[in-house]
Parts: sequence; C-alpha cells; structure tokens
Amino acid sequence: MGNGTKSLRLELEVASRLDQLPALWSALDRALEPMGASAKWTADVNLMLVEGATNAIMHGHAADGRPLRVEVELAAGQLEIRIFDSGPGFELPLGEVPVPDALAESGRGIFLMKTLADSILYRRKPGQNVLVLCKGIPDAKYRHR
Repeated sequence: MGNGTKSLRLELEVASRLDQLPALWSALDRALEPMGASAKWTADVNLMLVEGATNAIMHGHAADGRPLRVEVELAAGQLEIRIFDSGPGFELPLGEVPVPDALAESGRGIFLMKTLADSILYRRKPGQNVLVLCKGIPDAKYRHR
C-alpha cells in the first residue's frame, strides 16, 4: 500500500453450522492481533462478523448445507468483511433500524450490524448473495510508524 497503511486479506470457509462461529472469530482475532487493535474495536468487529455469519447460516444456507465463505480485507484504514451465502436473500432495511424488543429471542442481528458498522451493504445475485460490513480504523496505531 502506497499510503503507509497496513493491509490484511483473509479468506475463510467453514461448515454452515453455528458451532463453527468460534473458528471464524478466532481466525479474525489472530489476524488482527499483530495490528494492535483495541479490545473494543476488535469486539465490535467480531460481533459484526458473528451476527452476519449467523444470519447467513440460519437463513442463507439452512437448506443447502453449503460451506460459509467469509472474506476480510483491511486496507487504506478500512476493514471490510464480506459474508457470502446462496439463500433467497432479504431486503436490507434502509435508514435506522428500531431497537429490538429486549425479550425477543431473535431479531437483533441487523440492528447490531447497522449500529456497529460504518456502512453495510447487501448485494443479491442469482445463486450468491454478499453482505458487506465496513468499519474504519479509529486510531493511528494501525498505521506504520
């Protein structure tokens, strides 16, 4: 990178099962650790990843059992997480999402992702959808000294 910013590219594929979520966040933690990420920023990023991956597993791959594919890229001061699924897709709500009912058993994922991410995008194509979660790097300790 010509701008002096550290970069990272990570491609992960796990079985479409909820018990595989720890493998995803562990891989992301290991990749981010050398970059000196703050605990809060890393926790926010991991929660974005887990919520997006959970939705892809539960709704995008529930019937076909295909592996879950995740790509993570850190470049130019921005972390981008791409989560791929082959399900029917959904309509990402525009604007703010209301705070979910505290007693509801589900329905917090989109709210959490929209709250934690700087931007969120969902692209639907025949046979493949991708959820794109972006979060900027908040401080200079991620940059080369």
